[in-house]
Amino acid sequence: PPPPSQQPPCFAAPELRATANGARKLQIPSPPLP
Repeated sequence: PPPPSQQPPCFAAPELRATANGARKLQIPSPPLP
């Protein structure tokens, strides 16, 4: 594949993006503790 500098941001790295999205979902504010 072309170097990251030539890759469009949306096509940067599906795996890394998925991991980042997963981390964000895990970091979503959890329900407040009682």
